[in-house]
Amino acid sequence: MVNSPEDLKKMSFNQLNMYAEQLRKQIISTVNVRGGHLASNLGCIELTIALHYVFNCPDDQILFDTGHQAYAHKIITGRAEQFENLRTDGGISGFERKTESVFDAYSGGHSGNSLSVALGILRARKRQNKDDKVIAVIGDGALTAGVSYEALNDIGAGGENLIIVLNDNKMSISRNVGAMSKYLAKMRMSSRYADFKEIIKKFCYAIPFVGDKLFSIADNTKDTIKGMLTGNSLFESIGIKYYGPFDGHNIKLLTQVFSAAKRQTRPVIIHVVTHKGRGCKYAEDNPQKFHGVSPVKKPKGVTFAAVFGEKLSQMAQKNKNIPAITAAMTDGVGLGRFAELFPDRFFDAGIAEQHALDLAAGLAIGGMKPYFAVYSSFFQRAADQWLTDVCIDKLPVTLVIDHAGFVPGDGVTHQGIFDLSVLTAVPGAIICSPMDGEHLKNIMEYSLSVCGPIAIRFSKSFVKLPADTDRSVVPFKWNYIRKENNKTVIIIHDASLTELCLKTRGADIVFATFISPLDEEILSENRYEKFIIAEDSMIKGGLGEKITVYFNNHTINKKTILVGYNSYLEYYSQDKCFSRFGLTTESLNNLISDVKTVE
Repeated sequence: MVNSPEDLKKMSFNQLNMYAEQLRKQIISTVNVRGGHLASNLGCIELTIALHYVFNCPDDQILFDTGHQAYAHKIITGRAEQFENLRTDGGISGFERKTESVFDAYSGGHSGNSLSVALGILRARKRQNKDDKVIAVIGDGALTAGVSYEALNDIGAGGENLIIVLNDNKMSISRNVGAMSKYLAKMRMSSRYADFKEIIKKFCYAIPFVGDKLFSIADNTKDTIKGMLTGNSLFESIGIKYYGPFDGHNIKLLTQVFSAAKRQTRPVIIHVVTHKGRGCKYAEDNPQKFHGVSPVKKPKGVTFAAVFGEKLSQMAQKNKNIPAITAAMTDGVGLGRFAELFPDRFFDAGIAEQHALDLAAGLAIGGMKPYFAVYSSFFQRAADQWLTDVCIDKLPVTLVIDHAGFVPGDGVTHQGIFDLSVLTAVPGAIICSPMDGEHLKNIMEYSLSVCGPIAIRFSKSFVKLPADTDRSVVPFKWNYIRKENNKTVIIIHDASLTELCLKTRGADIVFATFISPLDEEILSENRYEKFIIAEDSMIKGGLGEKITVYFNNHTINKKTILVGYNSYLEYYSQDKCFSRFGLTTESLNNLISDVKTVE
């Protein structure tokens, strides 16, 4: 039983290999029940064991980029018994969480951040005269993130002994793209160099008397030899010593390499090659599909992403000026079919949301009508590009935001609750939201006619609406889901809230198809005395706040109640989250009837 990294240090390498298989079984078993990131964690088990075998955590600190590859780390560092409660309320996070354990150096959630954070930790420790090691484990896909390049530049210039472990599994979520991916593939081929060097060594030492001297001369030319085979190292050129590539599943070899890195006084990058999904055949065969796994449950309905991808493909068939852009999420955002049909108009920018949105801006300047599809929590990284490079010049870019609102299972870093606060702050941009798949199709048709920036945001899935629901799209007009001439109206813009609102009594229900601009006609409706604005989003910067400002500016005296989020979401269950913030049928009925509720 391993309860801490110290237990690993007492084990033989045979025992460590056996323990690796135990970890693999435990992770597979738990993820099958709780959901989570499967393939990425199975691929870095031996790597994690070797790190904890060599380094002395938590004095030495290991930062796992994105944090979702830290399952083995969590189990090794005293959370084995808690692991069965992965991604549950009251259980342990699916990512690193600084508040969860002293072994979790930071709360990593988004890719590319680990290098900068690790360098900051190292420099802080240097000022405190501490010589503990700081290790950043970063995936090859995360190296496409712009912040990674910024960090590498500083690391190389600073010269501090930051240890970077490049976990190269040839994938991010989708298959890696771009020049960095090709470069790493070339470096992986450098394993030929190691073989070649061994041949030379054997040959030289076979020569009596002069063999050792001859090999010394040959060894001094190793950089030249390697350069002929692989080209000069990118990392070496910016001041970071490069080692590799190494077999990321050979624990003994990795411990030797990490021990050598530990003795270095300059920044080093250790390139290890791992197999995503290792030890689980279905995850090995399809690592993209099994990157993230949902818990076993009833079949899901149609997702907005699937409808979006199908509709965009239909539109692109008719309009040759429609390109689609993703940031390493081809299938996740529903663009797999588009990529097959229109490879010359499909652009995967890698994990580089800022670049992706500026790419869209350039395509728009060039006369095209680009659609950039991205998860809400990842769009946050490109807020500046949306604000300055798209919206100032009113470029015809369509931003498609998926996974808006509460996202079950992924934890605090991946909630889609902040995008609207960013979007509503930008003047002139249109913001839309669909009720269901048919409504989304109509919104997309409308988006073709928009000559400026437009954002379409939606949750993961939707529910069946009443048959007589009006799904038409009239510019800047809202749609009634229920109209009974009540004095109270509930206004929503999230399909995730539709079902619970339909169960309320005594209120009309309006779906704000256009979050910006507002439907002033409904807001000025005399019969409504009370407006309840319910949002699966932050209240600050949300629709409710916009409506309140509108009422104040037009001296309209209406009772206005805002229901939504006012903090980070530390929940994994949607029901528990909605209940905490008053997004339930019971809570809304109490607001309709003016019944006070107690948290």
